[in-house]
Amino acid sequence: MKVLQVINSLEIGGGAEKLVLDLALLLKKRGIHVEVLSIKNPYLSSNGSYCDILKRQGIPVHFLNNSKFYAPINIYRCYRFLKNNKYDIVHSHLFPTLYIVAGANCRSSFRTTLIATEHATTNNRRSILLFKLLDKLVYKSYSQVICISEGTKESLNLYLNQRMNMIVINNGIDNVAFYEAEPISIKSLLKVNNTPFLILQIASFRKAKDQDTLIHAMTYLPNDIHVAFAGDGERISLCKKIVEKLNLQNRVHFLGVRNDLPCIIKSADVVVVSSHWEGFGLAAVEGMASGKPVVASNVKGLAEVVRGAGMLFEQGDFAELARLILQLKNDKLLYISVSEKCIIRAEKYNIKRMTNEYENVYSNYKSNT
Repeated sequence: MKVLQVINSLEIGGGAEKLVLDLALLLKKRGIHVEVLSIKNPYLSSNGSYCDILKRQGIPVHFLNNSKFYAPINIYRCYRFLKNNKYDIVHSHLFPTLYIVAGANCRSSFRTTLIATEHATTNNRRSILLFKLLDKLVYKSYSQVICISEGTKESLNLYLNQRMNMIVINNGIDNVAFYEAEPISIKSLLKVNNTPFLILQIASFRKAKDQDTLIHAMTYLPNDIHVAFAGDGERISLCKKIVEKLNLQNRVHFLGVRNDLPCIIKSADVVVVSSHWEGFGLAAVEGMASGKPVVASNVKGLAEVVRGAGMLFEQGDFAELARLILQLKNDKLLYISVSEKCIIRAEKYNIKRMTNEYENVYSNYKSNT
């Protein structure tokens, strides 16, 4: 079986990009020929790329040689690529890749099976009538749409309101790698003299991730509580300005993009995911697998992962977020109880289980061709 994973970029930091990386590596180990096509040249990313990891494992990585995601020429370039490289399955992730692959396959005479993974419960297109009409056509091009959570599936169903072949496959992680990671020194990580109670948030700095709420929550918390943000992105400068305005420079730390996240999570006391919206919440699962209490916003997708294990607050309510963090800091029994529930919940999201389910989908369509 020959499978092509297609995505906008291979930039480090996104959940979809991490899924493509993990899935490609594990499928190869199972004897499936897998390749990756990035719309954007992976080496143009300032955040780094998963490209080299894939290549070191013998997985071919291609790109359309265009830094502009939305250029119509990408459809033609993708068509030429698919024509010259026959695949049994072409698996798309994110917009505009969803459109590019559908357009390329539509104009070809060598039609292949298209599969898409839906990664979010909402997006900007859904508020525009023209895009809704286009989405209805594009999604019909896909034989299978895989949603990363029940919330993602429900939202897409309500939006499109049309019959589609949809299933849910939750994202997965290597639970053992996170649970057994070695913590690192908080003093050296944050460059501070004392060891504070550390809150950690791992996310790219985009509107959806809402680092602002956690920053504002810090104004309700005592000075011995610090927060560290791991990630980079378009809103990082704005978030740094908020920190300066609130005079929190000594307690808010920006770590940038890191390649030692399991060790950093293991060093933290609490993991916070304060997203406006979230298709799944991989960072929440990573925190839970590390044995850390996770506090997350009560939004579709994310709440599905955390509810009954970690703690939830209403999105944007930074006072409530601060109250929950203080509870965990001051109540040792509560801290232990939530931590233990989080470890158990994380076992549900095992990467081997995820890979099994994706492989079954591919095999079903391959056997029918």
